[in-house]
Amino acid sequence: MPFRKLILFINLIVFSISCLAETEKLKIKKIIINGNNITKNETVLEHLAIKKNRVYSLEKLIKNIQTSEENLSNLQIFNDVEISFWYTQEDEIQIEIFLTERWYLWPYPIFEISDRNFNSWYRDFKESNYEDWSKINYGIMLDWQNFRGANELIKLKFRKGYKEHYNITYVSRSLSKNKNFFLESELDIFRRKKTDYLISNNKLRYFDNDNDFTSTDFIAELKLINKKEFRISNSIFLKYHRCVVDNEINLLNGTYLNSSNKNNIGSFLKISYSFKNEQRDNIEYPLNGSLTEITLSKSFGIESNINNSEINLKFELHKNFYDKLFFGSSLKSVITNNNNIPYFYSLPIGFNDYIRAYEYYVISGNEYLISKNILKYQILEKTKTEIPFFNKSQFRKSHYSMYVSLFYDLGYVWESELLASEQRNNLSNSTLIGRGLSFDFITYYDKILRIEFSVNKLGEKGIFLHFSNPFGDIKVKRKK
Repeated sequence: MPFRKLILFINLIVFSISCLAETEKLKIKKIIINGNNITKNETVLEHLAIKKNRVYSLEKLIKNIQTSEENLSNLQIFNDVEISFWYTQEDEIQIEIFLTERWYLWPYPIFEISDRNFNSWYRDFKESNYEDWSKINYGIMLDWQNFRGANELIKLKFRKGYKEHYNITYVSRSLSKNKNFFLESELDIFRRKKTDYLISNNKLRYFDNDNDFTSTDFIAELKLINKKEFRISNSIFLKYHRCVVDNEINLLNGTYLNSSNKNNIGSFLKISYSFKNEQRDNIEYPLNGSLTEITLSKSFGIESNINNSEINLKFELHKNFYDKLFFGSSLKSVITNNNNIPYFYSLPIGFNDYIRAYEYYVISGNEYLISKNILKYQILEKTKTEIPFFNKSQFRKSHYSMYVSLFYDLGYVWESELLASEQRNNLSNSTLIGRGLSFDFITYYDKILRIEFSVNKLGEKGIFLHFSNPFGDIKVKRKK
C-alpha cells in the first residue's frame, strides 16, 4: 500500500473511532496543493467539493474527497490525483492534494486513416489487394492543453491527403470572476476530392475527381457554458455550416443541398440549448455514476431549404454491483419534426453514433433510438506503475487496467419508407441487434483499446477494433 494511502487509512480509523462517541464536526483549516508546477492553484481549488474554513462531518468529508478526486481526474490534465487529510487539532484538519501533471504541449505529425473506423478502412484496403493507399491523411497538429495553467485549450491543425482539414480551436475555462462561464470556439475547413453523396444498400456512394475538389465545407461553432456546479451545466450552442459541391453531385442527388441557387451552395444556422448532469466517476471509461444530457435545437436555412427542430436525449447508468462485476447501460435518441432535410445536414448512424456489429454499414435516417448494455468483469484492477526509462514525471507515472465484457446493443433508425425503398436501405426501419464479447485495455492519457467479437441480426460475425468508450460518440466525425 503506498505510504500516502496508508496514512489516509490510519486517519480514517482514528476518526471513525472518535466519531463512535459523538458526531464530531471537522473544520478544514488549510488546503495544500503539491505537484502543480503549471496548473494554477485556483484552477484546482474551483473543482474541489471541499472548501477551506468549511465544517464537515466525517462521512461527508470522505464522500467529498472522493468527488474532488473524480472532478480533478475528469479535467484530463492530470495523470494521477490523490487527496489526503491530516489531524491538526481536536476538530481541525488539513487537506493535502498530490497531483501528477500531464505533458501539455503536443506538436505532432498526422498520419492517419480516413474512414469511419479501422475495420471499414481495412476492408476497402484489402479489396484493393493492399495497393490503394489513397485513404490516408497527413499533416501536422499543435495541441496545447492547460494553456496558461488555467485548463484552457488551443488547437491548430493543418492536414492534407484524402480529406484536407484546417482547424483552429480555443476553449476558455473561465470568462467571469465567479468562474461560472466558459467559452468554446472552433473554425473548420474541409476539402475533398472524393465526396459521399448518397447512402444505398446501407453503404456510402462516392463521387470523385482526381483533378479538382468535389466539396468544401466551412464550419464555425461557438458554445457558451454556464456551470454553477462542476457537474451540472447549461449551454447555448451556435453553429454555421456552408457547403459548396461539384455540380455533378447535385445531379446525382438533388437533395444533397436542397438549395434554390445555381451556385451549388448550401448553408444553415443552428442554435441549441443543452442541459447536462455529469455524475460519472470517469468520463472516458465510467464504472459508476450516471449521465443525463438533453439538447433542444432549431435550424434555419440560409441558402438551403431547412426548417428543422430537434431533440437529442442521452441517459447513462453505471454500477459496480458486486465485487469485480460492473453493469453499464445507455439510452440515446434523436427526434425531429422534419425528415426531409438535405444530405449534407444529416448525420446517419455509423458516424458519431453507431451500433456494435454494424461497423461496415451506414444506416440512413434522421431519427433513431439506441440502447447499449454491457456486463463486464475486471480482470486487472487499476494498477499504478512507473516507466523506468522516462525521466519526466508527466510520462513516468502510468496506470493500466483490463476488463472482459458481454454486450448487447439494440437500435432502430427511422427513414421515410419511400426513400428507404428507393435506395434499398433495408437496415433502416428495422430492429437492429448487436451482441458479443469485448476485451478492454485502459491506460494513461485516457487511452483505450477495445477488441470486440460481435454478431449482428444478419448473422454476420466479425472482430472489430475501437479506441474509445463504447458509450461515447465516435471521435472521428463525418466531416473529419
